[in-house]
Amino acid sequence: MVRAKKEVNGNEVNNDFDVDHPWDLPSVNVPAKKITFTNKINKEKSLIIDAFRIIGWQEFKSEYKVKGLEGYQEFFEAWSVHEIHQMGLNELQELYSDLGYSLSDLVKIRNDYYSARRVSKESALQESNDVFDELAF
Repeated sequence: MVRAKKEVNGNEVNNDFDVDHPWDLPSVNVPAKKITFTNKINKEKSLIIDAFRIIGWQEFKSEYKVKGLEGYQEFFEAWSVHEIHQMGLNELQELYSDLGYSLSDLVKIRNDYYSARRVSKESALQESNDVFDELAF
């Protein structure tokens, strides 16, 4: 017995089918979802651009004395139209090299940023749980 969900006229419907394998299910109209694979060049470009976004945000906060996420909208508006988004991989490699970075430097900056962000979120969650625990007991 296999339980399958499908959407009929905007409503989710559960159906039970007496089949041995999920692939034996009768066909249903399921919206097609594409599986895509990012090629290595685009993945590297994305990593480089994200690392520069992090560097740019840190410098923006320092230069304009912004704390936390205050001012991120203004930064993001400028970042969204920055010429870096039009660069190819060779241009990005030249840019980080000219600025004295290596690809491993950018990877480390990015990893450190997301690691610190994750720790910060976990800490905030723990603090809110602690407050809830104090209120609950």
